[in-house]
Amino acid sequence: CTPDNTQIVRNEDPYGIIAPFWDKLTRYGNPDGNVRYQIMGEAPNRQLVVVWTNYRHHNNNVSSDDKSVTFQVILYEGTNEIKFQYQDVYTGNSDYDYGASTTIGLKHPSGLSGEQVSYYGSMLSNGKAILFTPKLPLYCQNYESTLTVHKTANRVYSETSGYWWAPTTTYYAVGSQENLGTNGSTVVKLKEQPQGYYVQGECPPPPVPPVVDSYDWHVDGNTLYVSGEASDVNDDLYRVYLYMPVTETGGISHICDEESPFSCQVELQDGDYSLEIYAEDHEGNKSEHVGPMVFTIGPDVTPPVIELVGENPMTVAIDSTYAEPGATATDDRDGNISANIQVSGTVDTTTAGTYYRYYDVTDAAGNAAATVTREVIVQSDAIAPVITLLGNNPITIYQGSEFSDPGATATDNVDGDITSSIVVTGTVDTATIGTYTIYYNVSDDAGNAAEEKTREVVVVEEPTCEEYTATSAQHEAAGRAWSETVTEGETCFGTFCFGGTDVTTWYAVGSDDNLGTNGNTSVTLHEDPEGYFALGNCPGPDTVAPVITLAGSNPMTVNVGASYSEPGATAEDNVDGDITSSIIITGTVDTNTVGTYYRYYNVSDAAGNNATQVVRTINVVEGGQCFTAVNSEHAEAGRAYVMQNILVYATGSKTYLGITSATTSLEETSPGNWDKVDSCQ
Repeated sequence: CTPDNTQIVRNEDPYGIIAPFWDKLTRYGNPDGNVRYQIMGEAPNRQLVVVWTNYRHHNNNVSSDDKSVTFQVILYEGTNEIKFQYQDVYTGNSDYDYGASTTIGLKHPSGLSGEQVSYYGSMLSNGKAILFTPKLPLYCQNYESTLTVHKTANRVYSETSGYWWAPTTTYYAVGSQENLGTNGSTVVKLKEQPQGYYVQGECPPPPVPPVVDSYDWHVDGNTLYVSGEASDVNDDLYRVYLYMPVTETGGISHICDEESPFSCQVELQDGDYSLEIYAEDHEGNKSEHVGPMVFTIGPDVTPPVIELVGENPMTVAIDSTYAEPGATATDDRDGNISANIQVSGTVDTTTAGTYYRYYDVTDAAGNAAATVTREVIVQSDAIAPVITLLGNNPITIYQGSEFSDPGATATDNVDGDITSSIVVTGTVDTATIGTYTIYYNVSDDAGNAAEEKTREVVVVEEPTCEEYTATSAQHEAAGRAWSETVTEGETCFGTFCFGGTDVTTWYAVGSDDNLGTNGNTSVTLHEDPEGYFALGNCPGPDTVAPVITLAGSNPMTVNVGASYSEPGATAEDNVDGDITSSIIITGTVDTNTVGTYYRYYNVSDAAGNNATQVVRTINVVEGGQCFTAVNSEHAEAGRAYVMQNILVYATGSKTYLGITSATTSLEETSPGNWDKVDSCQ
């Protein structure tokens, strides 16, 4: 142990000390100086007494005028208390009298905590004692039960008084002897504090420790700089600490600040560090440790590390713009040095091929990171196809039934409809209840993979449906029906009524289906789900698929350059009714390019029955003259002719256009030949 005393809380050895008089003391020149110890008493309440007798300060001159100090430490086994007692602390030199150059206190072996009484302060006197008492957790336990149960658990005792024919039993809390009443069935809350002492009430809530809200740190040379904020709900923040557990190279316990925001700086020796921060209130409640701050003091020989952002390899469409995704770089000393990354290499998006981008960075110490390379592929088709699931997702089916996959469609910007290339994986065991997943994947001819789609298939137990045939009155007696009786045909004068007939009507429980007015009529009810009754037999499974009906023309003709307006479709199901909103439409129409295009219409009902797919053909054609007008005007211009004074047909194609007052778009597909189109550009 070094004789150079420091403050108890400083980040220096020694750790785990009991310092009744930490100073430069010596026996030199005083043969009577000694240290002795004695163990007194019997376990578990023994006392270890260590006595320093006639010790001089090292820097004091050795003469007959010099005085020596005598003091002792007592360690109490039973209570863990520590006592410093001072018999004589006058040295004859004001620089050292009464502990003027001394450190007095305790320090935990971890360096995490300590208690400093004095540092270079003349606070001692002859005959003075300092007692350190460990802070023990406050014992308190809650109990809530009847007085008789409390008594059985020895938390309550009772006394009986009065006459033998009318005795009164009164209950009292053990310890406090508080009167708890005479009703043994009364529920009473008791708290035990201290142990074995009971009183009405509840233990106080546990203390709320402070919190380190935020912090920041950096290392410059051999100095660690830390700043941040801490808070305490009781406004009782005491200190914020830097902490590192004791290792072979020592530990750290350093006070940052006694307020918030806090800051501190610590000079450190070369080595590896992993420090944490915690806050403490005046009651000794400590926050959770935050961190760690991991760093190394000493020569910087570790290079930074580069990580690419985005894909590698990366695919780019030809004639598009290459957008650099970038990269990040971190260094064990310098932290985030992404801004220093140097990127080299070019990408020519006008020419198909493979290009490379190179990423390099160097930290402040000159350590170069390993070069990271990104491969950039410029190709004519860089857009992935799109998969669209058909039918419901998820799908619920009954155990033991057959699962029919509704399937999916896939379209690509270059290859068009590639539905047939979809690869479907995953199985559904309809014999076993559970949730299963079906996976759909596809790639276009250029190798671009679509985003995987998944469908959940849930196999559940088929609900049971029970049928009951009985009279309405019997159904009511069995709880399957209820009745209501009203009087019909009464003659009333004010509140006085006479005559009339009572009519009883029966209704099914749950559905309230009307079962009629004859309680003796036999009626069949089915129960599904449990407790819900309805007229009729149990319904069979829904196996009928919905039907899709296209709206508008099929095929459709659109002039090149015109806009395509989707006419839509409707869908009807025998059970679910109108399910038009569930229709899924796939397929694209490029009205800028002459050609034939297709739109696909699919839908499933709630039972998973898939409608037959309906396809609309759209022909994008080179347009000649095109006019939109009333049919009578078309006829006057020679683009159409009228039959039976009202029916209009296109000249050349003989396409029926409707009546004379209807409005139609006509396009000249060839000289003198006119045909109906959906719209003119």
